[in-house]
Amino acid sequence: DLIAEQTSGASTVKKRLICWWNRAEYIFRHQICPNCRHHSWCLIHVMCLSLPTVKFQTGVAVVLTLMVPLLAAAQQSPKCKSPIEYGNRNQVDPKRSSVRRLSGRVIMEVGDPAKELGAVPACLGLFTEKDHRLIASAVADEDGHFKFNSIPAGRFRLVVRDPQNAFCLANMPLRVVAWPRGTTKSLVIHMRPSGIDDCSYGDFK
Repeated sequence: DLIAEQTSGASTVKKRLICWWNRAEYIFRHQICPNCRHHSWCLIHVMCLSLPTVKFQTGVAVVLTLMVPLLAAAQQSPKCKSPIEYGNRNQVDPKRSSVRRLSGRVIMEVGDPAKELGAVPACLGLFTEKDHRLIASAVADEDGHFKFNSIPAGRFRLVVRDPQNAFCLANMPLRVVAWPRGTTKSLVIHMRPSGIDDCSYGDFK
């Protein structure tokens, strides 16, 4: 009876492991891989390219080993290049938003529909619209929060970069105005991997 019970228990565990692996393989094949295949930063692409030729279990083990340092680095305080460089990868510029204050949060996300993966300790620079001259900079903390102080009225570009260059940079056209105009909502910068017709962007919440 004891042997039979142990055999039954082992069989149950084996079935659960098989189900887990099958579910993990589905997620990697149909959700993660399509979003990462074209991004050199995404170490998951190593496994995505090898799925047809090697055992999935081995691929997962390799990927997890490679991803640990990247995920750990994303949680560290950023070492921003000084001064932050201007950049714009918008295929089409979003509509300019009017704000009274510049504060908010930077998050990272992947997939479609988007899945938030947490905060990004990013580097932010505010540039003039006309000649892209840097007038102020800020650093998002480990929770992704940032704030600019004493910004004059005018038209600007908010550029957001992550120090690991793991995500597409964000470039958000803004207009700083005085009360009572402009929104008081907080900015949310969505840092996303570079992709075809896909890049980081900002909105309000």
